[in-house]
Amino acid sequence: PPASSVSFPFNVPTDTSCNLNIISTEFHQFENDLLSSNTHFGFANYSWNDTEVIDLINNHFPMTNMRFPAGAIGNFYDWTTDGFYNDTNAQTNSFVINKYNSGFTFKYEGYRTLSLANNASSTLMFNVISDDVTITKNRLQSRLNDGLNVKWVELGNENYFAPQGLGNVSDISSYISHTKAITAGLKEIEPTIKVAANINDVAYNSSWNVLMADENYYDALVVHPYIQTGTFLLNKLSAYKMMSAYKITNKHFAEYNLYYPNTPMLCTEWNILSGNTPVNFVQTLSNADFFLALEKGNQEGIVKQAGIHMLYHSDKYHEATLAYYDNNSNTMKLTANGIFYASLFRVFNSGNVYDAYSTSAELEPDLPAVNAKAIGQGDYVKVFIVNKLPVSSPLNLTIDGNVYTGNYTLDSFHEDVNNVLTVPYATYEEAWSSVSSNGQISIPAYSIAIVTIAKADISLEINELNRKENIRTYPNPFNDYLKIDSIENINTIEIYSITGKKIRVEKRLIKDSDYRINLSNLSSGMYFLKVGTEIFKVVK
Repeated sequence: PPASSVSFPFNVPTDTSCNLNIISTEFHQFENDLLSSNTHFGFANYSWNDTEVIDLINNHFPMTNMRFPAGAIGNFYDWTTDGFYNDTNAQTNSFVINKYNSGFTFKYEGYRTLSLANNASSTLMFNVISDDVTITKNRLQSRLNDGLNVKWVELGNENYFAPQGLGNVSDISSYISHTKAITAGLKEIEPTIKVAANINDVAYNSSWNVLMADENYYDALVVHPYIQTGTFLLNKLSAYKMMSAYKITNKHFAEYNLYYPNTPMLCTEWNILSGNTPVNFVQTLSNADFFLALEKGNQEGIVKQAGIHMLYHSDKYHEATLAYYDNNSNTMKLTANGIFYASLFRVFNSGNVYDAYSTSAELEPDLPAVNAKAIGQGDYVKVFIVNKLPVSSPLNLTIDGNVYTGNYTLDSFHEDVNNVLTVPYATYEEAWSSVSSNGQISIPAYSIAIVTIAKADISLEINELNRKENIRTYPNPFNDYLKIDSIENINTIEIYSITGKKIRVEKRLIKDSDYRINLSNLSSGMYFLKVGTEIFKVVK
């Protein structure tokens, strides 16, 4: 085939900077269920109960939600044998029949043990093609008896596709009637169980969706927002499709919300599928942008769960697998995509995600050149940045109205985008370049970056900013009391809301003293403090 090479598919903007203005009191708890994954180990000699897989999950992908038994082949799963059916439905799939004949099992006990050990909830994909209501009820009861925290039950997998629309679900009408009966049966077993039905996310105006939109028996809907390059070459066209992931995904979610408002979405499978296009770092870079669209979808109340496809494959260059077992070194290795996904657990998991969205020049309408999101993690603020540009990007970070120019650590991950194949990594750390500095932050070209700032450094910087020539206010942020130092006569202190409304006046002579003003009655938020003629921005 012709040689592959990446050409940046957009015009490089004049201003390459990324601006992120966060308010420390405006955040939401990260939804850990966004960091799930899809896998079934059907193509490898490893499974849920192998030490290598357990270590991989515990060390790099400590998921708090795990899907079982996975996607398309789960449509032929026989829970009583933990293998495949050999009925007329399964016989349409040569992969399934070959696995059945070889005695393949999904190793449910390993999945159960790992889920319980990690205190992880379960998203269980049920076979609605072959199983009737009684079998399905028995399956749920058995899983509950096993101690699983079943958070979601998927009613089949992509049954709108002909190869997966068989047996009980030959068309949309039969799918609805059958899954409606199954839902009623499942809720007899456990009234609080939540079921998620399939929709045809490939075409929202299809007859499948028209009929599903009139139903209300489900608690959520399953969407697989894959993006496919549609070319066998790694070139400008494929790079354009991959780098548009953020825009494509946001548009997808907006369209879904029009058809199914107020109905949660489960993205139990997502990825940029390269197909025959050689695996390249542009794919990893774009998947990072894809994830930020998923988090945005959650912030907007649409997406409740997401699982990347896929956790493990025996071929390190298959699609965008996170990991594979290297027989030469006898070690589990991470792909570039695995490095990126592992970083999400270190940055987002159980953190407080600041609501603010970043802004940058747009490569085309609704497609920012650089994306950044800030997360509060314990004593630190971490900023996750995706720079799709072939040049570096200055990060202009403002915290509670103050431009931050203090100390930071910058960890960046990038590969040569002209390499046709990505690099395997024996350890997570070897993939990252790290630098500690202060002042202006610059994000390298074609990179995923994590900026880490100690909250103590933020407070110190803000306190310095809240120092005028003769007056200083501190600490900032404050709890109940705010201190004011002054070497000039101050007769009046005024407090204003962020909208400019005067909410308090205190008349008192302050000179050369450590004066404390009691503001315990104020609610959390940002305020303006006027001391004499000087104005300070403070946060409680």
